[in-house]
Amino acid sequence: MNKKEYDIFISYRRENGEDKARILNQFLSAAGYRVFFDHEAGMTGEFETEILAAVEIAPVFLMLLTPHCFDRCVNDGDWVSREIERAMKLDKHIIPIRPNYDFEFTTMPAGIPEHVVHLKDLEFAEIDFHKNFKPTAENMIETMIKKVVQPSLVISNASNSGAVIHLFSDISCRVLRYGIPIAVTDAADTTSGAIVRLLKGRHKLEYKSIEHEDDAYSEVYTVPDNDYEDFINIILQPIKDQRKQREDEQRIAEEKRAAEEKERRVLEALKTGSTTTRKYKYDFFFSYSRKDAAIVRRVQYFLQNAGYSCWIDMDGIAGGMQYDEVIIDAIEDSKCFIFFHSENSSKSQWAINELNIALDEQKKILPVLIDQTPITGILASLLGGYNALNLTNSDSLMKLPEVARRLMED
Repeated sequence: MNKKEYDIFISYRRENGEDKARILNQFLSAAGYRVFFDHEAGMTGEFETEILAAVEIAPVFLMLLTPHCFDRCVNDGDWVSREIERAMKLDKHIIPIRPNYDFEFTTMPAGIPEHVVHLKDLEFAEIDFHKNFKPTAENMIETMIKKVVQPSLVISNASNSGAVIHLFSDISCRVLRYGIPIAVTDAADTTSGAIVRLLKGRHKLEYKSIEHEDDAYSEVYTVPDNDYEDFINIILQPIKDQRKQREDEQRIAEEKRAAEEKERRVLEALKTGSTTTRKYKYDFFFSYSRKDAAIVRRVQYFLQNAGYSCWIDMDGIAGGMQYDEVIIDAIEDSKCFIFFHSENSSKSQWAINELNIALDEQKKILPVLIDQTPITGILASLLGGYNALNLTNSDSLMKLPEVARRLMED
């Protein structure tokens, strides 16, 4: 592709944005736009020159917002930061994209450049990369992109020649012909489907789920005549089910290996008598609902000022980590377990799962009440044997050091 033929530039962080950037690239390309996506742009090796030239050429600049995408913007020379800065200097039409509505600018790290912070003042595009991908992506095109640039390419499915093929799928997917995107299906569309035109002859079609690219298959489809209309039903659910089953089997096998390894370590420790001298990395593990983060932070700072170490997921989980594995390890590495009970945490399956792990690990447990919600149901059975500390009275916070001291005693 010639360097002067870009309509849209996609900026993203590779660690957790490449899959979504690739989907956007394929969808926008199928819609007729000339997209600069660095994985498919035919880079010649002059990386810096080509990237900056592409930002200058494309009138629309898409910034894909994913967790921790701005963390490295504090570093001099960070490429995401440089791309944003150049787009702003050139007065490009910048569209920040929030995938699945789950990015908040409150998570931006301190010290990032002002041009990155300025993104929060721009109009966002909300794109659901799950079952509603097509309508949300089309809405971005209609309301935010077309007012700046119209599609530049003539797409085969917009042509008036060839057989009319209606594509239906049980899971929203991308449709490729010989590796080139030609359509995106919407599982909710049961009327006309995604429509493409194919000329008489054999066509290698590939169907890839938007939810998970491994849920895919291909087939050779034959068009008998140009004056022809047909329907293709794309069935991806059995493939998804098989993948999930493989993943579940792998998870169960890994959990079994982990349990066997843990049992081996315990038996070894019993033989050497080392169980009584175990050193823990943390004094307290905090189990809570993110909606209660403000009061939980206060308790954390209070205990840390008193000399205790606390594990809290807001500090202990970095991008790319496997959440459940980190949680299990952190509970094992903590001497005591604090469960912050509230209306929010009583509805959190994650918090209940963490409590069950702590009970299995025979941890010392301290229920801490942070609102007036009574302990009922499954939590009542799990916490019934433990004395709770009631923090709804602000004076009770002063009791924490003494309670912590008693818990630390063997």
